Amino acid sequence: MPNWSVYFEESARKDFHKLDKSIQIRITEKLDWFANHFEQVNPLWLSNDLVGFLKLRVGDYRVVYEIDLLNYKLNIAIIEHRSKVYKRKNI
Repeated sequence: MPNWSVYFEESARKDFHKLDKSIQIRITEKLDWFANHFEQVNPLWLSNDLVGFLKLRVGDYRVVYEIDLLNYKLNIAIIEHRSKVYKRKNI
């Protein structure tokens, strides 16, 4: 089983730093778990403006990411509250 790594795009890094510390911890723990158990997870694909991206649910927040299969890398593009994430156009 390959080791997956998590990479934050600049936009996701900015999103992450705007969050409360408790939310940051929850997202970090979920991403660590996700990277270590990726083969056991059924990815949730997005559509419309976010076609080609996938989502990971962390409470009321969504982590929008892409998969780099060749390098076993999860590229995090957006971290946003579920009420705002799907309205966002800039990725």
